[in-house]
Amino acid sequence: MYHIYLNRTVFYPNTMHSELKDKGTINGIEVLDVFEKGEHIVHVLKENISSKDVNILIDWNNRFDYMQQHTGQHLLSASIHKLYDKETINFRLDESYAYIEINIEKIKGEDISRIEKFANSIIHSNFKIKTYELSKESQSEIESGTRVAEIDNIYITPCESIHCSNSGEVGIIKILDYEEIENKGIVIKFVCGNRALRDYEKKNECINSVSKLLSLEERDIYKGVELLLDKKEKLEEQVRILREEIGMYNRK
Repeated sequence: MYHIYLNRTVFYPNTMHSELKDKGTINGIEVLDVFEKGEHIVHVLKENISSKDVNILIDWNNRFDYMQQHTGQHLLSASIHKLYDKETINFRLDESYAYIEINIEKIKGEDISRIEKFANSIIHSNFKIKTYELSKESQSEIESGTRVAEIDNIYITPCESIHCSNSGEVGIIKILDYEEIENKGIVIKFVCGNRALRDYEKKNECINSVSKLLSLEERDIYKGVELLLDKKEKLEEQVRILREEIGMYNRK
């Protein structure tokens, strides 16, 4: 592996130790990783570059996906803080889903819906999002010199990553599931932007297939499946009784 140092770069170091990181090439050679070392940014390549002049290409779709998910996390965190005065204590992002952990012991389905609606209202408001280092004159409780992300004066949090320039770029936030973790809090699973669109497309295709299979309208699928399961249980009971009767007959 070769560690390449450049005087300027558009690659962003993986500061969050996420599975997602900047992808791209330098002079056509794939960049495997990017990290900080002191004041320098190190690019990890399989091959060495042979020229002092470099051509850098970023995988924009990959970066924008990261920006949508990460900015969406801030919008969810802002919503939870505004509605319930609770903090986000962990954030995790992989190739398919994003997760946040919040320090709240109990939560209901209607709370999740409320959080989701509030977060999407922030998206629709198209608030500006900026990142900067806090000055000594700042009256924030966050230590001066800390790099922060701020959503148009409504939410500010320490963060060294990259974000959308406004909340509208997140597109949509969809909470998929949540789980209570004993003595820890609640983990919320969600997707944003293009991931949310792909998730909807996949589920819509699945629902349409089941609808055709059962010859039912979408709104009737749940009841239709309930009836099928009920019939299945009754048939299994009938089979059990018949087997017992056959067993008794064979023993005679």
